[in-house]
Amino acid sequence: MKDPTPTGAAYDGSQHSGSHRHGSDANPTPDIDRVWFENNPDRVHRLRNLIPFESKDPLGLPPLGMSWRILVTRTVGGGRLRLPVPLPTSVANESVDDDRQLSLIFDRIAPSDAVTICRTGMNKKGQKALRDPKRDAGD
Repeated sequence: MKDPTPTGAAYDGSQHSGSHRHGSDANPTPDIDRVWFENNPDRVHRLRNLIPFESKDPLGLPPLGMSWRILVTRTVGGGRLRLPVPLPTSVANESVDDDRQLSLIFDRIAPSDAVTICRTGMNKKGQKALRDPKRDAGD
């Protein structure tokens, strides 16, 4: 059986390889996640439902009895990383409302580059990988 866990990740910020940009009317997910983290400043992870057409690439069908969710992780640099993750349909997002549990999921499924960025805010070359345009502009 093929591993259903995708290896790609989408980053919020002006320097990233994903398809998500801040302030896009066509893709409201960066703003939704930004507001959620502003309202929950002590949290590092968030689990939420996948928004239609959010993923750059088609995810395909999740394994039987599972649905795609998005694990959003706030990075040290102030950006956000979004990873699709298949979870049992019987698991409510609110039931996994614990950063420790979500951190274990993140550490298990995230590509190593994503883990490095989230922990240090830097990519392999030592460059700041993610920027928060509002913070960098002094807002």
